[in-house]
Amino acid sequence: MSKENPEIQKTESEIWDAEVEFGRSLEFMWEDGKDYIVGDVRRPQTPNGFEFRCTSAGMSGFREPTWKKEVNAVTKDGSVEWTAQKPTSSGRDSIQSRSVTSPSGITVSNDSISGTLVLFRVEGGTYDVTADPYEISVEVLTVAGERIEKKVFVEITGE
Repeated sequence: MSKENPEIQKTESEIWDAEVEFGRSLEFMWEDGKDYIVGDVRRPQTPNGFEFRCTSAGMSGFREPTWKKEVNAVTKDGSVEWTAQKPTSSGRDSIQSRSVTSPSGITVSNDSISGTLVLFRVEGGTYDVTADPYEISVEVLTVAGERIEKKVFVEITGE
């Protein structure tokens, strides 16, 4: 099972402990044409081992800049200036709360948060070769107020 695009195959009687990874979704990513203030921290769309702190406020350009990959190096981006730093928790949001919902016929229980993971237990379901997989919705609310949703598909297999 991929943590980014999870799919579960289980039998009707099997109990499955699942986890959904929200790591990359929680990073404060650079966006084009956005106003930034001094102190904002963003990470490039393509990870490069650094994050960048806004040291001169303004509006970002409409194309992602070529990020300088040296601590304290300055990258110009539209009217914004970014200073490179090694990744810290400033460049990442945190999960404040979660909601795991499932359709009737399958049970989800024991959901919890562990860092950037949402953990839960999947039970039940009915084997039907013609049926679509069950779709479980896993939604988190971040400390910054962003809602992020991922889907988990559960296929019930014959015994």
